Amino acid sequence: MWILFFVALCCLYLYTRVRLYPGKFPIYPGGIPLLGNVSLFSGDTEKAWENIKKIVKFSFDNGDIVLIYFGPIPFYIITDPDDCNTVLTSCMHRAGIAKKFAKTFVGNGLIFGPVSVWKEHRKLINPTFNQQVLDGFIETFNSQSRRLVLELQEYAGKDSFNQHVCLEKNALETVCLTTAGVDLTDQNEFNKKCVMAFRGVLDTIAKRGMKPLLHFDCFYNISNMKKEELHHVKITHELTNIVLRRKLERQDKEQNDKSGK
Repeated sequence: MWILFFVALCCLYLYTRVRLYPGKFPIYPGGIPLLGNVSLFSGDTEKAWENIKKIVKFSFDNGDIVLIYFGPIPFYIITDPDDCNTVLTSCMHRAGIAKKFAKTFVGNGLIFGPVSVWKEHRKLINPTFNQQVLDGFIETFNSQSRRLVLELQEYAGKDSFNQHVCLEKNALETVCLTTAGVDLTDQNEFNKKCVMAFRGVLDTIAKRGMKPLLHFDCFYNISNMKKEELHHVKITHELTNIVLRRKLERQDKEQNDKSGK
């Protein structure tokens, strides 16, 4: 029985190696058969970050590209900007595992949707990236920068603090002001809560990636991590609903003002 099981594992390993053969690129050392380089991302976030820096340095020293394996699945680590541009502009299909992990959070739209979906979405938003439109946001950028400086002044001369919350909250408000034309600066506490929830979603996605067993939906869906993710996603989606509601309210007001004239 055990012999058959071992033979089946060997066949699966050989099949996936052939099926997923990524070409002749440098492979990061230390991989384990069947599990690959999963161990690099075990432990706390500081250890994972140190390993990421080692992988990047290995890539720099070996032609700006290196392979790591999550189980039998190869991942390309590319550190040359021109190569990154080539991949991003020519590879239209999104990574399946990233789409699987992030679908609850971002849905099936611009970031991880199929080509037929995100390509149309991209066409719709392309006009907003021209220089004339961006120049029109200068005053918004200036006012938000001043808001950030005033907020950071409260910490001047005091002990060290986590500046990420201030920076991320300001970025969130700036994105809403520019992309949706909606001012959310009046809900300071909720914006902080939303920033923390956004960070919580990313943390759960990263933690899931480090636990091979949770890659399977049947195990992940019954885990506490899934409940934690849904809690954070609910808060971030609440922000989206607020933005849409205020956008519609402003449009209705503008239409009423025009009809009143």
